[in-house]
Amino acid sequence: TNTSSANVEMTWTLTNNGCAAVNSVAISVPAGWVWANDAYSLVNLSAASAIETWGVSGTNPVTFTAPNSASQLPQTFSGGFSLVFSATPSSITTSIFSVTVTDANGAAVVIPVNVTVNPFLTGGLNNATNKVWREDFR
Repeated sequence: TNTSSANVEMTWTLTNNGCAAVNSVAISVPAGWVWANDAYSLVNLSAASAIETWGVSGTNPVTFTAPNSASQLPQTFSGGFSLVFSATPSSITTSIFSVTVTDANGAAVVIPVNVTVNPFLTGGLNNATNKVWREDFR
């Protein structure tokens, strides 16, 4: 993303590759980022079924939680967890978001995700390259 940007959406995609069904995903927002209280998720429960019913609570961390055990993220499936930010850091930096994944048994893992904040270019095109981070949970 670029410095001093507004309305930036970021999505963390999680694939459950080996733990019990995932019950919650918490994303800690680093300094300089302002969460716009806009969040959503899309969780795949099977090859033909995706739901948007996970609840969102908190401000930092922002926590997505399955509404019931049938809606938890099963092994081998994935979910996207999105936050919209009304502001990004005003200077070039690398921000570290901490993503905490908790399974149905209460076991949790914390994954640091580095996001580079680039300069905002006033006279040309800005970096809008989408990047994918993949974490393999086993």
